[in-house]
Amino acid sequence: MWWIFLLCVCDAHLSTNGAHLMNVSTGERVRLRCVEYREPSVDLAGANCVRLPLVGGIDTVVESLTYDQGLMVILAADVSSTEWVYRYSSNPLVVGVDLRNDNSADLDWLAAVTTAEEGIGDASPDMLIFVSGLCRAYDIRPLMNNPGPTAALYRRKLVFTTHIYTFSWWWAQVYWLWVMYSTIITFIIASLLLICINAAQPFCCCDMVVFGAAFVPFAVLWIVIACVNALVAREYGCESMATESNPWIVVGSLVLFASCACVMTVSMTSKEITMPLLRGFLCWIRVMCVGIVLFLYVGDLYWIRHWRLEKRSIPLFVAEFGTVIGDSTAKWRV
Repeated sequence: MWWIFLLCVCDAHLSTNGAHLMNVSTGERVRLRCVEYREPSVDLAGANCVRLPLVGGIDTVVESLTYDQGLMVILAADVSSTEWVYRYSSNPLVVGVDLRNDNSADLDWLAAVTTAEEGIGDASPDMLIFVSGLCRAYDIRPLMNNPGPTAALYRRKLVFTTHIYTFSWWWAQVYWLWVMYSTIITFIIASLLLICINAAQPFCCCDMVVFGAAFVPFAVLWIVIACVNALVAREYGCESMATESNPWIVVGSLVLFASCACVMTVSMTSKEITMPLLRGFLCWIRVMCVGIVLFLYVGDLYWIRHWRLEKRSIPLFVAEFGTVIGDSTAKWRV
């Protein structure tokens, strides 16, 4: 089961009001608590909205959910079509349609959703138009940078939607609190080792060439992380996100080249390079630990800006999320 966040009405169409939804009849801002409908036994306790995939024989389901149980319904389409919109345009509790489930990054999404919206707007101008992010609905930045379709935006019927699965991206599977604890412990151990080899200073005291040479393993790790990120993005059809790793790979390669040059210089000018490189390596570990802790401390602000959320003027609908397909443990936040 996939759980969803949004805003809600009980007996009227919805309209956008900035980054929120409102009851057209009363003008009040309200909240939807929605659930993905996959089978008749789905648990609807506490829900007041259902996201319903478009499959054959759903007329009875829609009638039961809306007229019998008074729930809002959002139609979720794998293939955009106005047939379903015409069919339910007279039902005021069918409040919106998700134009295309799991968009890819290899399409002109704005042209596609504009074409789809034109037909839906003619069939049922009161329905909300849910536009999915790219990269299987994960990446909403193109939507934030270029909102559309404009017709739905001007009618105050445009809503963006995203899917967030923790198993889809490696960084979503990391328990970052333990990363912070491990980083602090690593910093302490590195500092103690520096004391043991009489190299403890407030800042690194080793020669800059040695310091550069000691960065080799970190440069390699830099390149590996960037490459893995690109491979994972391409695996999920996100070429736009994969190409964002290219500058990091190039810069990492240049840094690795410079570090290797420092290693050659040290090896030619010093008889003993083991201890100097060890001191430099421990110094870099301390620098990295400080950087990781600072990043985790301001991480929320980084992601808000990374996804353009601080400038959001359109409602954002988290249509699907969970730890595994069929996850029934996640609950909405009231």
